[in-house]
Amino acid sequence: MFLWLSLCVFTMMACSKMDDYRKYTNEKEMVYSGKADSLVVYPGKNRVMLSWILVSDPKISKARVYWRNKADSVEVPITRGPGVDTVKVVLENMEEGSYSFEVVTFHQDQEVRSVPAYISGRVYGERYRTTLLDRALLKTEVLANEAVKLQFAANPDTLMMRVEVEYKAKDGKTKVLTVKNNVNDVTINDYSSLSSFNYRTLFIPDPKAIDTFYTESQKVTPVFEKLLNKSLFADVTFPGDALIYVNEKGIAKRNIWDGKFSANFALPYGDYTNVTTNDTKSPLHITVDLGVTEHLRRLRLNHYYTYTNRAPRKYEIWGAENPAADGSWEGWTKLADFEQVKPTAAGADKTAWEAGDNINFSRNLPKVRYLRIRCTQNWRGGDTNFAIAEITLWAFDEAAQ
Repeated sequence: MFLWLSLCVFTMMACSKMDDYRKYTNEKEMVYSGKADSLVVYPGKNRVMLSWILVSDPKISKARVYWRNKADSVEVPITRGPGVDTVKVVLENMEEGSYSFEVVTFHQDQEVRSVPAYISGRVYGERYRTTLLDRALLKTEVLANEAVKLQFAANPDTLMMRVEVEYKAKDGKTKVLTVKNNVNDVTINDYSSLSSFNYRTLFIPDPKAIDTFYTESQKVTPVFEKLLNKSLFADVTFPGDALIYVNEKGIAKRNIWDGKFSANFALPYGDYTNVTTNDTKSPLHITVDLGVTEHLRRLRLNHYYTYTNRAPRKYEIWGAENPAADGSWEGWTKLADFEQVKPTAAGADKTAWEAGDNINFSRNLPKVRYLRIRCTQNWRGGDTNFAIAEITLWAFDEAAQ
């Protein structure tokens, strides 16, 4: 009896509430359009795309997307097909920032509408783009065949897509090379000599982004260089230059540009062609006429002794275009200081010695024609006499700068 009375009371209350509700709906039963289901936002560059699914309700004829608290909206016409439909709409010309979106579907008569679907998302633009940093280009190297090798830093950024390198090929065409994220070193074999290249890095701000952002294009000119012709080198001796051994086989200044030197650590002396000073002054230096006036790029010095005896341990490289005839240091510019270091790791001393001392020169240094090698300490100590087997020089290729 109590249960029956309770059911009657509940029924009466429900009917009473429904009657009250119908007073505000003109005595009509409330009908809703099918709601936008699985709403997703895809960020872009000053735009955004919204996507949703319509699972049911074939009467849906349009939708309206609202944002900025309904201050802005767009109507989306919809033509339903059988089954499930996917609706996509792109909102263009959006200011950069965060947004809250509301999607409502309608029947043709517009009186029947859906329950709103809500979602938040971002629109990206120039502010975001200016925060992007290029993938670091660590090294640009011109190889012997004038191919260009690029070395990029490892890429830990999951939103970085790739690097694009635009360059001029040997056939005169402009090409674009794509460097993937898992690739650090690339070689461009058809690179046009003496040209520059541009590179930029591509990003997406979000895994669902519909647009890619680019950093500002960076221009890079590889350092092309040319080997100096040793046949132009000549012996020149100024007052104050070190005395050279003259009474032993194969010892002469000209031997340091004859192309003959040992690259075998176990047999360092080769055919004994070298230059060895024999003087009591200190520090000692020798002078070489290169035969041409150039901006020097680098020098390789191959030793005669292996970290011992008269091998120069600390030395200086000087250059001049028009040196004073009296042998003074007027007109001379120091190009580099160098110290030969003997590595302690097993086998590393052999590798370093066989590679020779490789010295790079700044592009900002003046052009020179004459070269001086000035020893300030040898490996035996007690004097600054020195012995070297070969020098090789490269100059900046002026046409490439």
